[in-house]
Amino acid sequence: GISIPRDTLVDRPQCRNGDKVVPGEQDATWNVAYSVGGPECTVEQVEAVTHVFIDSYITVNFGGFKEMVDAINGVEVCIPEVVDDPVAHIHFDAGTQTLDGDRALQYVRERHSTANSDLGRMKRQQAFIASMIGKVKSAGTLTRPDRLYKFASSLADSIETSPDIAS
Repeated sequence: GISIPRDTLVDRPQCRNGDKVVPGEQDATWNVAYSVGGPECTVEQVEAVTHVFIDSYITVNFGGFKEMVDAINGVEVCIPEVVDDPVAHIHFDAGTQTLDGDRALQYVRERHSTANSDLGRMKRQQAFIASMIGKVKSAGTLTRPDRLYKFASSLADSIETSPDIAS
């Protein structure tokens, strides 16, 4: 997977979302493609900007993210320094800790406490997802059908896929 800073300026191409035509825009921020045209327009934007063809996509909403974290009894992270965000009212002590769904969502979305906010947020998200995958693959989850079922159900309820893999 890759991460693209949401405030990256691009020339968004005209795209289709079902029967709706979404006009293109010059100097649009990256994340606008999703809000105006959904994943279909985001895929077209990725292809136009990178010249990399996208066969299929999966999107995961943040509501499901919280439920996935809670289904596996939290995810352990190591926070290298105190995070203090007075704008979003978020505080994390430094050190290793296990985050529940609500705190995990705050952690991966937090972007006001560092100078390079989007890049720092992307690094936190990537590290968090890696830790979550590690926990899902661990014996503490794989040997617990109840946790595995809750995680899989939360994941299934929170994803949207391209039509070619929807079934």
